[in-house]
Amino acid sequence: MPQPRPPGSLKEQCVRNITVNIDSFWCQDYIKNWLDQSKSLIFVLGPFEDLPSTLIELIIEELNASGKLRKHHLHLLLLYHLERLKLSRETSEFSYILSLLAQRCKKLRHLGLKSRNLPRKMVNEIFINLELLQTVDLSMTNVADQTLSVIGAYSKHIRVLNLADTDVTDIGISSLCHDLRVSQKTHISRSLLKIDLYGTVVTPKGIQCALINMPNLKEIVHSTVLFSVSKLVESRQRMAEEASVLGGVVPELGPLQLRALQSDEFGSGVFGDFADGEHITSALKI
Repeated sequence: MPQPRPPGSLKEQCVRNITVNIDSFWCQDYIKNWLDQSKSLIFVLGPFEDLPSTLIELIIEELNASGKLRKHHLHLLLLYHLERLKLSRETSEFSYILSLLAQRCKKLRHLGLKSRNLPRKMVNEIFINLELLQTVDLSMTNVADQTLSVIGAYSKHIRVLNLADTDVTDIGISSLCHDLRVSQKTHISRSLLKIDLYGTVVTPKGIQCALINMPNLKEIVHSTVLFSVSKLVESRQRMAEEASVLGGVVPELGPLQLRALQSDEFGSGVFGDFADGEHITSALKI
């Protein structure tokens, strides 16, 4: 006999009940009295104001997963204390939503915008205003080098950055590493622990730039990681030989902090297998 589906926890049932009745009860007053004025209202005191961030996140995720998420829901759910947000499905007036996000959610730490068409001005506002961001997923979006220059200039705490399948180039990687003055390193170049560059326009030179200028980088995904590392090793050896002849000194850069690499060079499918950095230590000690 087939087993009945378990009802889920009390929390799950409450979240599901809220999302089912979101318009008929929770947003009823707002829809009736304030919806026409919504664009003139930056902040709204609504029914979800006192909920903790974790519950607000669950409500947004449930609405998003069911395809029911609408602009007026986010007007009541994008609150100052929200810490995690993923918007992977279409919502109306997306530019307006991003603008609200940049103005309101000052404590946001985790942001997912995968597969979205991002208006450049609004997405730049996000990185200018939300200084506490730690993980950002921009994969399969239209993000380009100009946005990376904004991230490099304003983001101080990002540890995980997913740029897979975007039009990012070596110029964008360089702007993540260096301030307007090449001699000055950006904050993100020191905070970044993982970066996904698979399917981008980044070349081995861009990968080498990241390896040299991001001292705490532990994971990197790209189609030519090993080739980039080997070329970096060759370059360092050549510089050392020239320095010994000329009497100069090559500053030490390594060993690299990488613990995992993912690349087509490892085989086994489109992305290849994750390689443990401990098994390629000879390539990492530069």
